[in-house]
Amino acid sequence: MYSISYRYFISVKLDKDLIFKTGQAYGNDVLEYGVDILLAPGMNIQRDPLCGRNFEYYSEDPLVSGKIAAAMVNGIQSGCWYFH
Repeated sequence: MYSISYRYFISVKLDKDLIFKTGQAYGNDVLEYGVDILLAPGMNIQRDPLCGRNFEYYSEDPLVSGKIAAAMVNGIQSGCWYFH
């Protein structure tokens, strides 16, 4: 068993290979535990400090958020997962 880093710290590194591997780990965990749906990652941008879900999003910058989310989703999908 291992621990997956908090999303904010993953996004600060801007290392797409690390984020891809983290996505693979998410995908492998989901397959291992037999989960049918994965409600992650949160792919919104932080627009309002009063938003209660900001901790789930990667960045205020849409370009950074998009690149990080794409790497994460590609990592998750590499284990035969499909997003709707």
